[in-house]
Amino acid sequence: MAGLIVLGFGFGIMHLLIATREDPARVEAPERAIVVETVRAERVSVPRVSTGFGTARPRHAANITAEVSGPVRLRPSGIDPGRWVERGELLLEIDPREYEDRLAGATQTLETIAAQIRAISIDEESLRESLALAEEAVRLTQNELERREQAFADGSVNRFELEVVQRDLTRAKREAETLRQQAGLIPMRRDQLRAQLESQRATVRLAELDVERCSIRAPLSGVIQEVSFEQGERVSAGTQVARIVDLRRIEIPLSMPMSSGSVLRLGDPVDLQPSGAAGGLWSGQVSRLAPEADPVTRTITVYVEVEQDIDEARQDRRGQLLPGQFVMARVLSPSEGERVIVPRSAVVRDRVRVVGENGRLKTMSVRLAYPIERVFPTIHPVAREWFVLESGLEGGETIVVAGADDLSEGTLVEAVDAVRGRRAETDPGGRG
Repeated sequence: MAGLIVLGFGFGIMHLLIATREDPARVEAPERAIVVETVRAERVSVPRVSTGFGTARPRHAANITAEVSGPVRLRPSGIDPGRWVERGELLLEIDPREYEDRLAGATQTLETIAAQIRAISIDEESLRESLALAEEAVRLTQNELERREQAFADGSVNRFELEVVQRDLTRAKREAETLRQQAGLIPMRRDQLRAQLESQRATVRLAELDVERCSIRAPLSGVIQEVSFEQGERVSAGTQVARIVDLRRIEIPLSMPMSSGSVLRLGDPVDLQPSGAAGGLWSGQVSRLAPEADPVTRTITVYVEVEQDIDEARQDRRGQLLPGQFVMARVLSPSEGERVIVPRSAVVRDRVRVVGENGRLKTMSVRLAYPIERVFPTIHPVAREWFVLESGLEGGETIVVAGADDLSEGTLVEAVDAVRGRRAETDPGGRG
Protein backbone atom coordinates (compact mmCIF):
# COMPACT_ATOMS: atom_id res chain seq x y z
CA MET A 1 0.00 0.00 0.00
CA ALA A 2 2.84 2.38 0.93
CA GLY A 3 4.44 1.65 -2.48
CA LEU A 4 1.28 2.59 -4.34
CA ILE A 5 1.06 5.84 -2.43
CA VAL A 6 4.66 6.69 -3.38
CA LEU A 7 4.02 5.77 -7.02
CA GLY A 8 0.92 7.91 -7.20
CA PHE A 9 2.74 10.80 -5.62
CA GLY A 10 5.46 10.55 -8.26
CA PHE A 11 2.95 10.61 -11.12
CA GLY A 12 1.33 13.66 -9.62
CA ILE A 13 4.59 15.55 -9.44
CA MET A 14 5.36 14.59 -13.09
CA HIS A 15 2.01 15.92 -14.34
CA LEU A 16 2.54 19.10 -12.35
CA LEU A 17 5.93 19.66 -13.96
CA ILE A 18 4.53 19.05 -17.46
CA ALA A 19 1.65 21.42 -16.92
CA THR A 20 3.88 24.22 -15.62
CA ARG A 21 6.82 23.90 -18.09
CA GLU A 22 7.76 26.85 -20.37
CA ASP A 23 8.19 26.57 -24.18
CA PRO A 24 11.84 26.93 -25.35
CA ALA A 25 12.73 30.18 -27.07
CA ARG A 26 12.96 29.93 -30.93
CA VAL A 27 16.07 31.34 -32.70
CA GLU A 28 15.65 32.34 -36.41
CA ALA A 29 18.49 30.87 -38.57
CA PRO A 30 20.02 33.43 -41.01
CA GLU A 31 18.89 33.04 -44.74
CA ARG A 32 21.66 31.51 -46.81
CA ALA A 33 22.25 32.72 -50.38
CA ILE A 34 22.45 30.08 -53.15
CA VAL A 35 25.40 30.45 -55.52
CA VAL A 36 24.42 30.81 -59.22
CA GLU A 37 26.48 31.41 -62.34
CA THR A 38 25.62 34.59 -64.21
CA VAL A 39 26.55 36.70 -67.22
CA ARG A 40 25.98 40.32 -67.98
CA ALA A 41 23.45 41.05 -70.74
CA GLU A 42 25.33 43.08 -73.33
CA ARG A 43 24.34 45.04 -76.41
CA VAL A 44 26.43 43.99 -79.42
CA SER A 45 26.33 44.50 -83.16
CA VAL A 46 25.95 41.11 -84.81
CA PRO A 47 24.86 40.08 -88.31
CA ARG A 48 21.56 38.28 -88.59
CA VAL A 49 22.12 34.61 -89.28
CA SER A 50 19.58 32.64 -91.30
CA THR A 51 19.96 28.90 -91.66
CA GLY A 52 18.82 26.62 -94.45
CA PHE A 53 19.62 23.48 -96.37
CA GLY A 54 19.79 22.33 -99.94
CA THR A 55 21.46 20.08 -102.47
CA ALA A 56 24.41 21.30 -104.52
CA ARG A 57 24.19 21.25 -108.30
CA PRO A 58 26.46 22.50 -111.09
CA ARG A 59 25.77 25.99 -112.37
CA HIS A 60 26.75 24.78 -115.84
CA ALA A 61 26.27 21.22 -117.08
CA ALA A 62 25.35 19.61 -120.40
CA ASN A 63 23.47 16.46 -121.34
CA ILE A 64 24.87 15.85 -124.81
CA THR A 65 22.59 14.16 -127.35
CA ALA A 66 23.29 12.84 -130.83
CA GLU A 67 21.77 14.96 -133.61
CA VAL A 68 22.27 12.33 -136.33
CA SER A 69 21.96 8.54 -136.43
CA GLY A 70 24.65 6.06 -137.29
CA PRO A 71 27.35 3.76 -135.94
CA VAL A 72 30.09 5.17 -133.71
CA ARG A 73 33.25 5.16 -135.81
CA LEU A 74 35.60 6.63 -133.18
CA ARG A 75 35.75 7.13 -129.43
CA PRO A 76 39.10 8.83 -128.71
CA SER A 77 41.38 7.34 -126.11
CA GLY A 78 40.88 8.82 -122.65
CA ILE A 79 37.28 9.91 -123.15
CA ASP A 80 36.13 8.31 -119.89
CA PRO A 81 34.12 9.40 -116.82
CA GLY A 82 36.08 11.61 -114.44
CA ARG A 83 38.36 13.12 -117.07
CA TRP A 84 38.53 16.86 -117.66
CA VAL A 85 37.78 17.96 -121.24
CA GLU A 86 38.01 21.35 -122.89
CA ARG A 87 35.23 22.97 -124.87
CA GLY A 88 35.26 21.69 -128.46
CA GLU A 89 37.16 18.48 -127.66
CA LEU A 90 36.00 15.41 -129.64
CA LEU A 91 33.96 12.92 -127.61
CA LEU A 92 32.54 10.58 -130.27
CA GLU A 93 32.52 10.42 -134.06
CA ILE A 94 29.58 8.90 -135.94
CA ASP A 95 30.33 7.40 -139.38
CA PRO A 96 29.83 10.41 -141.71
CA ARG A 97 29.88 8.67 -145.10
CA GLU A 98 26.10 8.63 -145.57
CA TYR A 99 25.89 12.32 -144.77
CA GLU A 100 28.88 13.16 -146.96
CA ASP A 101 27.11 11.50 -149.90
CA ARG A 102 23.99 13.53 -149.20
CA LEU A 103 26.09 16.68 -149.10
CA ALA A 104 27.71 15.80 -152.43
CA GLY A 105 24.28 15.21 -154.04
CA ALA A 106 22.88 18.45 -152.65
CA THR A 107 25.94 20.37 -153.85
CA GLN A 108 25.61 18.94 -157.35
CA THR A 109 21.94 19.90 -157.52
CA LEU A 110 22.89 23.40 -156.38
CA GLU A 111 25.43 23.70 -159.18
CA THR A 112 22.83 22.48 -161.72
CA ILE A 113 20.35 25.17 -160.69
CA ALA A 114 23.06 27.82 -160.82
CA ALA A 115 23.91 26.67 -164.35
CA GLN A 116 20.24 26.94 -165.35
CA ILE A 117 20.18 30.53 -164.12
CA ARG A 118 23.24 31.32 -166.20
CA ALA A 119 21.58 29.66 -169.24
CA ILE A 120 18.49 31.82 -168.80
CA SER A 121 20.65 34.93 -169.10
CA ILE A 122 21.98 33.61 -172.39
CA ASP A 123 18.46 32.72 -173.59
CA GLU A 124 17.26 36.16 -172.61
CA GLU A 125 19.92 37.86 -174.71
CA SER A 126 19.17 35.59 -177.67
CA LEU A 127 15.44 36.21 -177.44
CA ARG A 128 16.03 39.94 -177.25
CA GLU A 129 18.01 39.84 -180.49
CA SER A 130 15.45 37.55 -182.17
CA LEU A 131 12.60 39.80 -181.08
CA ALA A 132 14.37 42.83 -182.53
CA LEU A 133 14.77 41.01 -185.86
CA ALA A 134 11.14 39.89 -185.83
CA GLU A 135 9.90 43.39 -185.15
CA GLU A 136 12.10 44.68 -188.00
CA ALA A 137 10.61 42.03 -190.28
CA VAL A 138 7.12 43.15 -189.30
CA ARG A 139 8.03 46.75 -190.13
CA LEU A 140 9.49 45.86 -193.52
CA THR A 141 6.60 43.59 -194.40
CA GLN A 142 4.16 46.30 -193.35
CA ASN A 143 5.89 48.72 -195.71
CA GLU A 144 5.81 46.17 -198.50
CA LEU A 145 2.11 45.60 -197.94
CA GLU A 146 1.42 49.30 -198.18
CA ARG A 147 3.28 49.46 -201.53
CA ARG A 148 1.39 46.43 -202.85
CA GLU A 149 -1.91 47.91 -201.79
CA GLN A 150 -1.04 51.13 -203.73
CA ALA A 151 0.06 49.09 -206.73
CA PHE A 152 -3.12 46.97 -206.52
CA ALA A 153 -5.13 50.17 -206.53
CA ASP A 154 -3.20 51.28 -209.65
CA GLY A 155 -3.70 47.87 -211.24
CA SER A 156 0.00 47.11 -211.31
CA VAL A 157 -0.36 43.89 -209.25
CA ASN A 158 -3.10 41.36 -208.92
CA ARG A 159 -4.94 40.25 -205.80
CA PHE A 160 -2.89 37.09 -205.42
CA GLU A 161 0.33 39.05 -205.06
CA LEU A 162 -1.35 41.33 -202.49
CA GLU A 163 -2.57 38.38 -200.42
CA VAL A 164 0.90 36.85 -200.37
CA VAL A 165 2.30 39.95 -198.69
CA GLN A 166 -0.65 40.05 -196.28
CA ARG A 167 0.09 36.46 -195.23
CA ASP A 168 3.78 37.29 -194.79
CA LEU A 169 2.85 40.21 -192.52
CA THR A 170 0.54 38.05 -190.39
CA ARG A 171 3.26 35.39 -190.02
CA ALA A 172 5.87 38.01 -189.05
CA LYS A 173 3.56 39.50 -186.42
CA ARG A 174 2.82 36.03 -185.01
CA GLU A 175 6.54 35.21 -184.73
CA ALA A 176 7.25 38.56 -183.06
CA GLU A 177 4.42 38.01 -180.55
CA THR A 178 5.68 34.53 -179.74
CA LEU A 179 9.16 35.85 -179.13
CA ARG A 180 7.73 38.68 -177.03
CA GLN A 181 5.83 36.20 -174.85
CA GLN A 182 8.92 34.05 -174.42
CA ALA A 183 10.96 37.09 -173.41
CA GLY A 184 8.24 38.05 -170.92
CA LEU A 185 8.50 34.64 -169.23
CA ILE A 186 12.25 34.99 -168.66
CA PRO A 187 11.97 37.03 -165.38
CA MET A 188 9.47 34.56 -163.92
CA ARG A 189 11.67 31.57 -164.86
CA ARG A 190 14.66 33.37 -163.34
CA ASP A 191 12.76 34.05 -160.08
CA GLN A 192 11.68 30.41 -159.88
CA LEU A 193 15.23 29.19 -160.35
CA ARG A 194 16.57 31.70 -157.85
CA ALA A 195 14.02 30.45 -155.29
CA GLN A 196 15.08 26.87 -156.04
CA LEU A 197 18.70 27.98 -155.67
CA GLU A 198 18.08 29.43 -152.19
CA SER A 199 16.14 26.33 -151.15
CA GLN A 200 18.95 24.12 -152.37
CA ARG A 201 21.51 26.25 -150.58
CA ALA A 202 19.54 25.63 -147.37
CA THR A 203 19.59 21.91 -148.17
CA VAL A 204 23.36 22.08 -148.64
CA ARG A 205 23.79 23.92 -145.35
CA LEU A 206 21.73 21.28 -143.54
CA ALA A 207 23.77 18.55 -145.18
CA GLU A 208 26.96 20.30 -144.07
CA LEU A 209 25.55 20.53 -140.54
CA ASP A 210 24.76 16.82 -140.55
CA VAL A 211 28.36 16.09 -141.54
CA GLU A 212 29.57 18.36 -138.72
CA ARG A 213 27.14 16.74 -136.27
CA CYS A 214 28.80 13.41 -136.88
CA SER A 215 31.62 14.78 -134.72
CA ILE A 216 30.14 15.09 -131.20
CA ARG A 217 32.19 17.65 -129.27
CA ALA A 218 32.15 19.01 -125.71
CA PRO A 219 29.91 22.12 -125.57
CA LEU A 220 31.69 23.35 -122.44
CA SER A 221 34.80 22.68 -120.39
CA GLY A 222 34.26 20.33 -117.48
CA VAL A 223 34.47 16.82 -116.11
CA ILE A 224 32.92 13.89 -117.96
CA GLN A 225 30.16 12.35 -115.87
CA GLU A 226 29.36 9.57 -118.33
CA VAL A 227 29.84 8.41 -121.93
CA SER A 228 27.12 5.96 -122.98
CA PHE A 229 28.42 4.46 -126.25
CA GLU A 230 31.44 2.52 -127.43
CA GLN A 231 32.99 2.27 -130.87
CA GLY A 232 30.80 0.23 -133.23
CA GLU A 233 27.53 0.80 -131.37
CA ARG A 234 24.71 2.46 -133.26
CA VAL A 235 23.41 5.81 -132.03
CA SER A 236 19.95 7.18 -132.78
CA ALA A 237 19.27 10.89 -133.17
CA GLY A 238 18.03 12.39 -129.88
CA THR A 239 19.78 9.79 -127.70
CA GLN A 240 21.93 11.09 -124.84
CA VAL A 241 25.53 10.03 -125.42
CA ALA A 242 27.41 11.89 -122.67
CA ARG A 243 27.15 14.30 -119.76
CA ILE A 244 29.69 16.97 -118.78
CA VAL A 245 29.70 18.90 -115.49
CA ASP A 246 31.60 22.11 -114.80
CA LEU A 247 32.70 21.97 -111.16
CA ARG A 248 34.17 25.48 -111.12
CA ARG A 249 30.86 27.07 -110.20
CA ILE A 250 28.37 25.28 -107.95
CA GLU A 251 24.84 26.47 -107.18
CA ILE A 252 22.82 25.48 -104.11
CA PRO A 253 19.07 26.21 -103.96
CA LEU A 254 18.53 26.66 -100.22
CA SER A 255 15.20 26.21 -98.46
CA MET A 256 15.05 28.88 -95.78
CA PRO A 257 12.38 30.12 -93.35
CA MET A 258 9.91 32.56 -94.84
CA SER A 259 10.85 35.08 -92.14
CA SER A 260 14.33 35.33 -93.67
CA GLY A 261 12.98 36.88 -96.84
CA SER A 262 12.78 40.36 -95.34
CA VAL A 263 16.47 40.51 -94.45
CA LEU A 264 18.25 38.56 -97.21
CA ARG A 265 20.00 40.56 -99.92
CA LEU A 266 21.89 39.70 -103.08
CA GLY A 267 25.57 39.31 -102.29
CA ASP A 268 25.08 38.31 -98.63
CA PRO A 269 27.94 36.00 -97.56
CA VAL A 270 27.07 32.36 -96.88
CA ASP A 271 28.89 29.68 -94.87
CA LEU A 272 28.28 26.17 -96.19
CA GLN A 273 28.93 22.83 -94.54
CA PRO A 274 28.50 19.84 -96.87
CA SER A 275 27.43 16.60 -95.24
CA GLY A 276 30.29 14.21 -94.78
CA ALA A 277 32.87 16.88 -95.59
CA ALA A 278 36.04 16.90 -93.53
CA GLY A 279 37.56 20.29 -92.94
CA GLY A 280 36.33 23.83 -92.81
CA LEU A 281 33.39 25.60 -94.30
CA TRP A 282 32.81 26.63 -97.88
CA SER A 283 32.12 30.26 -98.62
CA GLY A 284 29.63 31.55 -101.17
CA GLN A 285 27.21 34.37 -101.67
CA VAL A 286 23.53 34.85 -102.44
CA SER A 287 23.13 35.15 -106.22
CA ARG A 288 19.34 35.02 -106.65
CA LEU A 289 16.14 35.08 -104.59
CA ALA A 290 12.97 33.26 -105.60
CA PRO A 291 10.07 35.71 -106.00
CA GLU A 292 7.51 33.48 -104.27
CA ALA A 293 7.39 31.57 -100.99
CA ASP A 294 6.00 28.06 -100.56
CA PRO A 295 2.82 28.42 -98.48
CA VAL A 296 2.86 24.73 -97.54
CA THR A 297 6.40 24.49 -96.15
CA ARG A 298 6.54 28.22 -95.30
CA THR A 299 9.96 28.48 -96.90
CA ILE A 300 11.58 30.54 -99.62
CA THR A 301 14.26 29.42 -102.06
CA VAL A 302 17.59 31.26 -101.96
CA TYR A 303 20.21 30.50 -104.62
CA VAL A 304 23.82 30.51 -103.48
CA GLU A 305 26.84 30.26 -105.77
CA VAL A 306 30.25 28.89 -104.83
CA GLU A 307 33.30 29.27 -107.05
CA GLN A 308 36.13 26.79 -106.63
CA ASP A 309 39.48 26.15 -108.28
CA ILE A 310 39.71 22.87 -110.15
CA ASP A 311 42.98 21.11 -110.95
CA GLU A 312 42.19 19.88 -114.44
CA ALA A 313 44.85 17.18 -114.34
CA ARG A 314 43.84 15.83 -110.91
CA GLN A 315 41.27 13.07 -110.70
CA ASP A 316 41.01 13.32 -106.91
CA ARG A 317 37.89 15.31 -105.88
CA ARG A 318 38.74 15.57 -102.20
CA GLY A 319 38.08 19.01 -100.77
CA GLN A 320 35.69 19.93 -103.57
CA LEU A 321 32.02 20.74 -103.26
CA LEU A 322 30.37 18.19 -105.52
CA PRO A 323 26.93 18.23 -107.16
CA GLY A 324 24.45 16.11 -105.25
CA GLN A 325 25.92 16.84 -101.80
CA PHE A 326 23.47 17.86 -99.10
CA VAL A 327 24.52 21.20 -97.65
CA MET A 328 23.70 23.09 -94.46
CA ALA A 329 24.05 26.84 -94.83
CA ARG A 330 24.26 29.97 -92.70
CA VAL A 331 23.50 33.26 -94.44
CA LEU A 332 24.99 36.31 -92.74
CA SER A 333 22.86 39.39 -93.31
CA PRO A 334 24.11 42.90 -92.42
CA SER A 335 23.70 44.02 -88.82
CA GLU A 336 20.58 46.00 -88.00
CA GLY A 337 22.26 47.80 -85.08
CA GLU A 338 23.13 46.78 -81.55
CA ARG A 339 20.92 44.17 -79.91
CA VAL A 340 20.94 42.49 -76.49
CA ILE A 341 22.21 38.91 -76.62
CA VAL A 342 21.85 36.17 -73.99
CA PRO A 343 23.14 32.58 -73.88
CA ARG A 344 20.66 30.11 -75.30
CA SER A 345 20.87 28.04 -72.11
CA ALA A 346 19.48 31.00 -70.13
CA VAL A 347 16.20 31.12 -72.07
CA VAL A 348 13.31 28.85 -71.06
CA ARG A 349 9.91 29.34 -72.71
CA ASP A 350 10.76 32.91 -73.74
CA ARG A 351 11.77 33.82 -70.19
CA VAL A 352 15.07 34.49 -68.46
CA ARG A 353 15.95 34.64 -64.77
CA VAL A 354 17.87 37.64 -63.55
CA VAL A 355 19.35 38.62 -60.22
CA GLY A 356 17.12 41.46 -59.13
CA GLU A 357 16.98 43.81 -56.18
CA ASN A 358 18.59 42.62 -52.95
CA GLY A 359 20.12 39.67 -54.80
CA ARG A 360 16.86 37.80 -55.31
CA LEU A 361 15.77 35.80 -58.34
CA LYS A 362 13.43 37.52 -60.75
CA THR A 363 11.82 36.14 -63.96
CA MET A 364 11.52 38.39 -67.00
CA SER A 365 9.76 37.75 -70.32
CA VAL A 366 11.75 38.34 -73.50
CA ARG A 367 10.97 38.37 -77.20
CA LEU A 368 13.45 36.44 -79.31
CA ALA A 369 14.62 37.79 -82.67
CA TYR A 370 16.85 35.01 -84.02
CA PRO A 371 19.54 32.59 -82.86
CA ILE A 372 23.24 32.97 -83.63
CA GLU A 373 26.24 30.71 -83.19
CA ARG A 374 29.35 32.54 -82.14
CA VAL A 375 31.79 32.96 -79.24
CA PHE A 376 31.69 36.10 -77.07
CA PRO A 377 34.49 35.42 -74.58
CA THR A 378 34.02 38.74 -72.79
CA ILE A 379 30.46 37.72 -71.91
CA HIS A 380 30.77 33.94 -71.47
CA PRO A 381 34.00 31.95 -71.85
CA VAL A 382 32.58 28.88 -73.62
CA ALA A 383 28.99 29.50 -74.76
CA ARG A 384 28.57 29.26 -78.57
CA GLU A 385 24.78 29.39 -78.92
CA TRP A 386 23.01 32.69 -78.26
CA PHE A 387 19.71 34.40 -78.77
CA VAL A 388 19.45 37.92 -80.13
CA LEU A 389 16.55 39.62 -78.37
CA GLU A 390 13.88 41.74 -80.01
CA SER A 391 12.79 43.17 -76.65
CA GLY A 392 12.55 42.40 -72.93
CA LEU A 393 15.99 43.44 -71.71
CA GLU A 394 17.74 46.78 -71.99
CA GLY A 395 21.29 45.55 -71.45
CA GLY A 396 23.33 45.41 -68.27
CA GLU A 397 21.04 42.91 -66.48
CA THR A 398 22.64 40.05 -64.56
CA ILE A 399 21.38 36.89 -66.29
CA VAL A 400 21.42 33.52 -64.49
CA VAL A 401 22.88 30.78 -66.71
CA ALA A 402 23.36 27.92 -64.22
CA GLY A 403 22.44 26.82 -60.72
CA ALA A 404 18.86 28.13 -60.50
CA ASP A 405 16.84 25.32 -62.07
CA ASP A 406 15.17 24.29 -58.81
CA LEU A 407 14.97 27.68 -57.17
CA SER A 408 11.74 29.58 -56.75
CA GLU A 409 10.99 33.20 -57.53
CA GLY A 410 12.50 35.57 -54.95
CA THR A 411 15.16 33.16 -53.70
CA LEU A 412 18.25 34.88 -52.34
CA VAL A 413 21.22 34.06 -54.57
CA GLU A 414 24.88 34.91 -54.82
CA ALA A 415 25.74 35.81 -58.44
CA VAL A 416 29.13 34.58 -59.63
CA ASP A 417 30.19 36.02 -62.99
CA ALA A 418 31.01 33.29 -65.53
CA VAL A 419 33.94 35.27 -66.94
CA ARG A 420 35.45 36.87 -63.87
CA GLY A 421 34.72 34.06 -61.44
CA ARG A 422 33.72 36.49 -58.69
CA ARG A 423 30.51 37.74 -57.20
CA ALA A 424 28.65 39.98 -59.61
CA GLU A 425 27.31 43.23 -58.29
CA THR A 426 23.64 43.88 -59.00
CA ASP A 427 21.45 46.96 -58.77
CA PRO A 428 17.77 47.08 -57.91
CA GLY A 429 16.79 46.75 -61.59
CA GLY A 430 18.65 43.49 -62.04
CA ARG A 431 21.57 45.24 -63.77
CA GLY A 432 25.12 44.49 -62.77
